[in-house]
Amino acid sequence: MTSGGVTSSGIGQTDFIRRAEIVHFLGPPGTGKSHLATALGVATVKAGKSVYRATLADLIAALSQVEREGRLAEKIRSIPERRY
Repeated sequence: MTSGGVTSSGIGQTDFIRRAEIVHFLGPPGTGKSHLATALGVATVKAGKSVYRATLADLIAALSQVEREGRLAEKIRSIPERRY
């Protein structure tokens, strides 16, 4: 599995944090996506960084809500820029 330069064999490495990469896991149910996302999140927090974890459905729902409220541009501006 490869995503954002992270391979399953190098999952414990945190170079993706330094590169400020966004990591996505795609696949059928029961293949360990949530487990891997949690492990990467824990490694990231241990490296002193913050994480944001959401399902695609949750992300779309949240963005749809702020769009209905007329605050989408404001929400997008509030997303921190990548820091290297």
